Amino acid sequence: MLLSAATSQASGGVVAVWEADGAGVRAAELCRMTTHDVARAARFSSSGEAIVACGADVALCATRDATVALRLGDDVPGAPRGLLNCCDFDKSSRLVVCGGEGGVLDVWDCKRRRVVRTLEDHGSSVAACRFDSTSTCVASGNTNGEVLVHKVRSRSLLALLHDDAVAVNVVEYSPLRPHHLGALHADGSLRLWDVENSKKVTKLGGGGDHADLLGLAFSPVNAKFLAASKADGAVAFWDIDRGVCVKNLDVGGQCTSIVFATERVVVVGTDDGWVRARSMHRLPAQTRWVAENLS
Repeated sequence: MLLSAATSQASGGVVAVWEADGAGVRAAELCRMTTHDVARAARFSSSGEAIVACGADVALCATRDATVALRLGDDVPGAPRGLLNCCDFDKSSRLVVCGGEGGVLDVWDCKRRRVVRTLEDHGSSVAACRFDSTSTCVASGNTNGEVLVHKVRSRSLLALLHDDAVAVNVVEYSPLRPHHLGALHADGSLRLWDVENSKKVTKLGGGGDHADLLGLAFSPVNAKFLAASKADGAVAFWDIDRGVCVKNLDVGGQCTSIVFATERVVVVGTDDGWVRARSMHRLPAQTRWVAENLS
């Protein structure tokens, strides 16, 4: 399944679920939610049975019928502060982390319906957050260009990753190298970090001969490859170990986000509200209408 979130005011905060596979993205959505005036981000639970979406507040919905099961808003003690930009489930689907303009990360316990951890080391708005594969740590990026890694239970700051003041828009862990964390910055550059050693592995894109990168996805089958959607309407496949772009595929439209649908097919969201599935072997793109931004 594929999850999309419309991030513009005009789109009405639509979050939708689609069927996606090697053949492309199905024309009819499986379900649709309008949980927020503006939906800034949305994520599946590990089982795929629930969705968390955030905007002015946090909503948990059932994937099968879009029923809102839990709303964490102003009427709940410890409710989110300011507009929220990011959210994520832990692997148990019980904890949800969210962050935004308030400059803090709140960890919610969905069963107890309250904040159980607050992480306050950010000095600016939080733009992106992600649990690691074990759910013991959460990585988050802010508008000062910093990436922070916290241990959730103890609230301790394990790593502060920073070499530029350009805002971070996306953070993503590698599924095959769990200690590798990608951070995509507002200037279109991508930094890959070794979290265990707080060491920068490589920097990709962000000027020179390379168009700005706007979306990031690690290969699910080959640890040294990642795909990045580009502002010029292409998808770039990078060899991380060599730090080089090995293939570009034209997609059309400014590609705002990207995800692997299968080991060989990537799906990109474009700024004109389309999703395009593209094979690494240059098969014709399967194009379907969906919401404005793929999550």
